Amino acid sequence: MKTKLFFFVSFFLLFHLSAQAQRTIIMQRTEINTTSADSLTERMDNNRRSMVMPLPVNLTGKYTYSWNMKDGTKVTSTFKIHDGATVPLNTNAPSSKVNVQERNQQDGGSDNDWDCITKEIKISLSNDDYLTVDNLDQSANIYPGAIYKFENYVSGSWLAENNARNPIVLSTPARSLSGQSYITIENPNAYTIRDGINSLTNRFTTVPASMANGAFKMKTVEVFSQADASLKIGASGYGFGFAASYLFNFNTSEQKKYFLIDCTQELYTIDTQKPDGGFFNDASIATPDMMYIGSVTYGVRVLASIETTINSRETAHQFDASYSGLVAGGSVELDSYMKTLGQQTTIKMYIVGGPLQGVYPAFNKTELINVIQGIFKTGTYASAQPIKYSFRNLQGGVVMSQSATDFFATRSCTPKPQPETPAPDITYTVELTSLNRGSDSDWEPYGQIWTQIFDRNRKEIYSVMGGDRLMSIDKPNHLSSDDSGYKPKGKVTLRLKPEQQQGAIMLIWYWLNDDDDSGDDFLSMREGRKMRYNKNGIDYFCRIIYLDRLKPGSQTANEFFADEFTDEDGDSYTQITGNVSCDF
Repeated sequence: MKTKLFFFVSFFLLFHLSAQAQRTIIMQRTEINTTSADSLTERMDNNRRSMVMPLPVNLTGKYTYSWNMKDGTKVTSTFKIHDGATVPLNTNAPSSKVNVQERNQQDGGSDNDWDCITKEIKISLSNDDYLTVDNLDQSANIYPGAIYKFENYVSGSWLAENNARNPIVLSTPARSLSGQSYITIENPNAYTIRDGINSLTNRFTTVPASMANGAFKMKTVEVFSQADASLKIGASGYGFGFAASYLFNFNTSEQKKYFLIDCTQELYTIDTQKPDGGFFNDASIATPDMMYIGSVTYGVRVLASIETTINSRETAHQFDASYSGLVAGGSVELDSYMKTLGQQTTIKMYIVGGPLQGVYPAFNKTELINVIQGIFKTGTYASAQPIKYSFRNLQGGVVMSQSATDFFATRSCTPKPQPETPAPDITYTVELTSLNRGSDSDWEPYGQIWTQIFDRNRKEIYSVMGGDRLMSIDKPNHLSSDDSGYKPKGKVTLRLKPEQQQGAIMLIWYWLNDDDDSGDDFLSMREGRKMRYNKNGIDYFCRIIYLDRLKPGSQTANEFFADEFTDEDGDSYTQITGNVSCDF
């Protein structure tokens, strides 16, 4: 915990300055929090939110509701309130699994620079037993022990069931309390339960180092519509899609990408269970469509949207690499990811919980990470808001939900790859740089040195200049002791096509002798090897040079070599030096 606090302190100054610039916006949002339920309903109706599937007349435990989003897409949620309900939920799937279906993929207006496709996709979220809060206006109505009929929950009336109720117990797993970790509410209703929550949280420690803060979590996902964004935000109930409608304005006519950054920090949780005698003094009041909030997690949540235009191939490749690293949880962090975004980038932020709750209509991309971390640094028990909650039926069973978008059209474009430039030919030049003698004063060498190149299939490649001879000295014209340091004039140039270059080798052949009145001495190569020459079947000493090691325009564009020769008695020492170079 101390490490976390130290990490956040370093961002305090930048966050403080950014927060001052947004103060008027925050005050406007505070006014929204006090708006009545009627005006909230009216505002959401203006946002094209409407129920398109009525509550079933025969209550069976399966309840379905649909919302129209601002961009014309739709989300439908199915709640399984009772175990006997025939809801198509996959009970073997992991919790909150996102599934994607695709259909009708076709060309979407490609041009010389971009490959574009259009397709219809459907996003579904199955086996979700936790709902999340993406709307501050929900917060006052989300508390443990609240009972709602399904229709009053999804329609946004938030009309709680406050008939005479049996006592309930609120409890918390939080540690470092100055008192008991539970409290009994004798006459549960919205007011008494809130008082009980305040009494319980007042027992929490005020020492920052002792606060049982949950881990900071961040996820980043690409989104394609407001319905898709709503599911990935986890929005549900009244205000469904509020954050998605505010954060995203989808436009499929441009090369745009849309991303959601969802950051949370859980501070504490308060739970309640079904009383032994049931919830109501009069058990007949309970109906099958009633649900109660069994658990509420309080903390801070920051939702940020990134809308960026990808207008070049270089930007697209750089962005995709950075984003892949961020999503994979690799070394690429959020701040370096933000640096890949171009100037045509819009960032918005919506905050639930913490001292600076509200909407932020625009943000400087270079400050986003500092501001986000500053927000979580200042989160306390007192400023925490509900960010996650779960429903149970009145028998205590978990209420599961499944949400899905309708099929909606998407258009995605990727830059076409650069036309491949044909690989160039490589020219190799080999020449001898010197012939040197040792201490032998009777030094009279002569002979032949020549070269060959073969590709990896051992097919010979012939020179384009110089034939094959690097040195050709016959016996009558042998060198003498005065010629040490002699540089042969031979130079051979060969050109290899791209398909010939990989695996190619150069062979340098030696046939050297030392003239002697008592009989010429054949010179052998020290630590050398003989190979059979393919032209006459005779074995000669040979050096092999692997041309793969030579790279034009680099530090390995040259390879120097030196070979030593003596007669069988160790006399007539001769050193041959040379160089192989390459270029385009």
